[in-house]
Amino acid sequence: DKATYRFTITAPKEYVVATNGVLVEKIELSDTTVWVWEEANPMANYLAAVYIGKFQTETMPSEQGFTITNYFPDEIAEEASTAFANVPAMMTFLSERIGDYPFDSYGAVAIAEDIGTAMENQTLSFFDVASLDEATVIHELVHQWFGNSVSLTRWQDIWLNEGFATYFEGLWVEETEGEDAFLDYMDELYGYLQEIEAIPIGDPTPE
Repeated sequence: DKATYRFTITAPKEYVVATNGVLVEKIELSDTTVWVWEEANPMANYLAAVYIGKFQTETMPSEQGFTITNYFPDEIAEEASTAFANVPAMMTFLSERIGDYPFDSYGAVAIAEDIGTAMENQTLSFFDVASLDEATVIHELVHQWFGNSVSLTRWQDIWLNEGFATYFEGLWVEETEGEDAFLDYMDELYGYLQEIEAIPIGDPTPE
């Protein structure tokens, strides 16, 4: 049940506020700043997220006509910058194979903690410090198409979101490292799936 969003958030001046969509207004007051963000593209509510922190802001151009903006704390700045360096190339690669990027902005937020997850929040993916690798970066980017733009009507079909995102991890390996690396990647993935307890594809548990 998608909706458009407008976020108006007031925070102390030393903090940066980042959320879904496009920053449309920033009002400086004496001790605080009011940040106004809008996501004009309909968004499922589980993809909405607000980040308030002492972030560095990194920008990169994209061929899609907007600036990619990333946010990360000082202590992981170098690692995060390296992890996100190929995002413009990834966006071009995916646009050529899937179709035009479906939104008006993109970026990422990274944190210095290891909380065991990354998340494809619409237009602003989230990464903990343990997920700052190219496979996870492109995985969450693919979800902007599969999951965020084209969305489920029932959770039993979640494998479509995850299947495409995982497959394009392998295709990016092929693009950057060649066919043999792609085949090795798929062999490793298949071996991993054989070792773990299988989840029924069309009948996932609530967990």
